[in-house]
Amino acid sequence: MLASPLLLLAAALLNNQQPGPARCAFDVGRLSFAGSPIEQARCLLSPVMIHGEIGPPRRRLGRFLEAHVGKRVRIDRGRLRALLAAERLPALAASVETPLSRARNNDPQAPFARYFVIHDTSRELELPDFPSNDSELANELGWTYPDGTQVAHTFTNRRGEILFSHDYAIPWRATKRERDTISGGHAKGLFLHNELNQIRLNEPSGPPGNHSRAPVPGFTAAQYDRLALLYILASVRGGRWLIPGFHALIDSGIPEAHDDPQNFDMAAWEAALVRRTAQLRR
Repeated sequence: MLASPLLLLAAALLNNQQPGPARCAFDVGRLSFAGSPIEQARCLLSPVMIHGEIGPPRRRLGRFLEAHVGKRVRIDRGRLRALLAAERLPALAASVETPLSRARNNDPQAPFARYFVIHDTSRELELPDFPSNDSELANELGWTYPDGTQVAHTFTNRRGEILFSHDYAIPWRATKRERDTISGGHAKGLFLHNELNQIRLNEPSGPPGNHSRAPVPGFTAAQYDRLALLYILASVRGGRWLIPGFHALIDSGIPEAHDDPQNFDMAAWEAALVRRTAQLRR
């Protein structure tokens, strides 16, 4: 007698296996992807291309990430708080001393959040061309579930405005990897979710309504700057530089995985991280 698909999935979960040929293997028991922190980051930041195609793993990241991911953070919390307050980000400034969420939905015995997940909002519009980065269409903040709750911890629009919708202390699910059917509820709280505003338009060579076309460049300088601040904040709160990863790679190997973020410029984000950490160490 053949086992049902649900039984097979349950057996796989018990053996810490994930369904599908994941690019970056995730171990439910260890609540970790494979490899050292920097090896995980190289895999989880593999290029994400149109239609969700994944490029080859990065052999190396930029100098900043190579030197810092997984290491202790040596940034003064008071300086970070002052910088965030000076830049009119009071909610971020007020959170500097607050611990991060824990896995297993804030189980006090579970590890603290390890992964800083980068998403794009993939907002679908029926337009012939992309709206300007200054337009209201490109700068709405937030995206809600049917019950009205925001889908991620943070949202950053094209102008660099931030919506801090759920504190990083709150376990929040925004990937398939965190679903109970995939990780048994253990992964909720392990990931911090950060959305960058991006419009998607129809790709002429694809089927009607595909909304696969993303702008080039994918994001603005203001977005990379704010994402650098959010990554610094999350890492300072956690005590170690978190492992960054793209949504598409976090869900790699799971059916109907997402295709974001599109056209992410790693060099631009690296430059923002170098600039902001230098500012905090003066």
